[in-house]
Amino acid sequence: MALSVTIVRKDGANALLALGGSLDRSSSFWLEGALASLIVQHVTVIAVDVRELDFCDVEGARLLARFQSLLRGDGGDLEIVGPGPAIRLLELLWPELFGAAPEAPPSPVPRHHPGWRRLGLPRARVRPAVMSRKRILLRAEALRAVAAEQLDLMRVQQAATCSGVAEMHERLAGLHERLGGALPCDGESHHGWAEEFRRRGAEFTPR
Repeated sequence: MALSVTIVRKDGANALLALGGSLDRSSSFWLEGALASLIVQHVTVIAVDVRELDFCDVEGARLLARFQSLLRGDGGDLEIVGPGPAIRLLELLWPELFGAAPEAPPSPVPRHHPGWRRLGLPRARVRPAVMSRKRILLRAEALRAVAAEQLDLMRVQQAATCSGVAEMHERLAGLHERLGGALPCDGESHHGWAEEFRRRGAEFTPR
């Protein structure tokens, strides 16, 4: 089953992302793009609801752990919420995902991030780090660069997919020609679809 990624709610620096289907090597770039997009929008606290996620492989777990580490490094968090069939897999593949954020020295900052309460989500176990303005700007620039790279990667992957589908339709058109109309559809329609997917692929090609 294909992966579905839905931004259920976004409240300032806090967001709830719902996953469904299968998260694996072939589909993880969709989730990667969604997470990168949220970070570019200055979201620092992300809850990932996996109740509808049926399967997750090690690549998917590694991706979630990488973004969790990235967000925690900036004083935010990524937390897996909701029971579901994929929870046990995630716990086995990457148990660190379910660990608490590293403790910071005592400070007057509350342990429960207010954004989680506004979204009606579990506690985030966050102690925001104190960062200088220069470090914040450098980090923001680095995150923008990561997001831009991921968007380019998604475009390349989509262009390759469109190219593959166009080639498949051309082969089907050739098969119609060899069989002399023995198939229920027609070769011209396959030529048309091939041209359409080539057009779509050109739109995804990074400029």
